[in-house]
Amino acid sequence: MKSQQIVKLSIVLILCTAYIFSFSKFGAMAFNNAVNPNEAFEKGTIIADTDISELDPSGAMEKVAGKTAEWVGGTKLVLKYKEKETTLPSDLFTFDLEQSIGSAVSGGENLLIANIEEADIKNTLAGISPDLASESFEFSRFKSDLLLYPSALQSGEHAIKLENYLPLQEDAATLSEAVLKDEQTAKDLADWAKRFPKIEILPQSTFSLLKFLEESNVTYNEQSLGAVASTIYKAVMPTNFTFAERHIGRNLPDYAEPGFEAKVSKDKNMDLIIANPNDQAYTLEFSYNDSLFYTALKGQSLVYSYNIQLKDKEAFKPKTVVQFDAKLRFGEQRTAVEGVDGMLIKVYRDTVDRDGSIIKTEAISEDFYPPVHTVIIHSLTVKESANLNNGGSVQENSGQTSDSLPEEQNGTAGDPEESSDNAGSMEEPSGSKSGEESSQSDQEKEDDGLWGKPNEAAK
Repeated sequence: MKSQQIVKLSIVLILCTAYIFSFSKFGAMAFNNAVNPNEAFEKGTIIADTDISELDPSGAMEKVAGKTAEWVGGTKLVLKYKEKETTLPSDLFTFDLEQSIGSAVSGGENLLIANIEEADIKNTLAGISPDLASESFEFSRFKSDLLLYPSALQSGEHAIKLENYLPLQEDAATLSEAVLKDEQTAKDLADWAKRFPKIEILPQSTFSLLKFLEESNVTYNEQSLGAVASTIYKAVMPTNFTFAERHIGRNLPDYAEPGFEAKVSKDKNMDLIIANPNDQAYTLEFSYNDSLFYTALKGQSLVYSYNIQLKDKEAFKPKTVVQFDAKLRFGEQRTAVEGVDGMLIKVYRDTVDRDGSIIKTEAISEDFYPPVHTVIIHSLTVKESANLNNGGSVQENSGQTSDSLPEEQNGTAGDPEESSDNAGSMEEPSGSKSGEESSQSDQEKEDDGLWGKPNEAAK
């Protein structure tokens, strides 16, 4: 019984002692502030990042006011939601300097009392996305975190991720997809889909197709790699992803559409590298069904939508290259290379807001495929001497010759084994004679000497 009384008495004494000590300490400080309002602050007194040691309240207020002005002019608060960014004006914040100075604890660290109108915040958030104006957005926590920047006068540029104040989105949306059908690469495409059903692209990172294959210790031929790369390129294009490296071939392959080809070759050091600029990871998913190769990009939905535009398409007709082959019979000809039209096409990407207005248009690529010239092989032309004797003329073809074309488009490329030794031009330089014409003239001279002239009298 006595022990319980002793314990109770001890507790009462401790509480009384603490009360008297606190009253004497803080009461004296409050009394001094009230009686002597101009008393200087002790050493180590800081408000936000401003040292007001040994300054009276008026001097401290003047110094802190200058710091707040510097903060407003030198601070940038960027609100980021997915791929959209908006700058929150720093002058929307207000500071209660008088109350901040009056309630500052001398000798300690203190925060500024700052505030911002909730209407200004909500209007800014609604302009970014309707998702941020919903009830699921933690507005109170966001405002408290936002006020920490002016309260501590943290200058510079600060990025605030608004996704952190929304519930996690577990279901991944399909942003875009591409489909390809190619019988020549069907086996490799089916193997790819089975071997790599998903490839994750991390936030703020790049993805290299050649590097991925090297790390996976897997090899495919160029045509199969081109088919896979083209579907990845087409699936990623209508997003905000960017392309660090991308190539095309000299001729458009059958599996690719104009403007959507991506050629990959390890031997030629041609790679496809895409960049994910978002703060979230995205996944490339592959599947192969009914001879169709599917590629889909999945992840969190984006604020904007992206439309691909193919513009300024031009066609270039092929020229005709004529070659001669002595092995062909007189009057015979054959087509060694079928001509294919060349093409120039420009690809643009429109960034479209929710209301359908175009925010910006950017050029993605300008693809050029040179024409494949037609190569026709003729037999050698035989010129009858009778035509020349009767005053007739032989008209030579004056079309495009192989000599006037670039080396890569040379007519000998059509049939290198048969035509390299017998290839020739259709046109002769002006004033020159062919070997056949020269030999014919010499023969006529000999005949004239043997049989006489046409108007010569008989002897």
